[in-house]
Amino acid sequence: MNRRRYPLGPVEPAPSSSTPRISDGVEWMNTKTTAKYLDTSPGNIRNMKKRGILRGHYLAGRLRFRRSEVDQALGSSKSKGGIYNA
Repeated sequence: MNRRRYPLGPVEPAPSSSTPRISDGVEWMNTKTTAKYLDTSPGNIRNMKKRGILRGHYLAGRLRFRRSEVDQALGSSKSKGGIYNA
């Protein structure tokens, strides 16, 4: 008996409204661009993401940051003594 266990093509979940997309009108920045924007190194950006200072999103397997969220993180952390003291 020759039964197929898997569908013929890849099955992708239906996109939800909360799924970030590159074409949603938001300005996305990669790690290098975010580092230039904040005048720091890409490694420091990755560390800030790990520590929860910056929120990153994976789009097409690549780490991206929303400029508005970066600005928001900077604004809220300035009152705490800077982006490195959060």
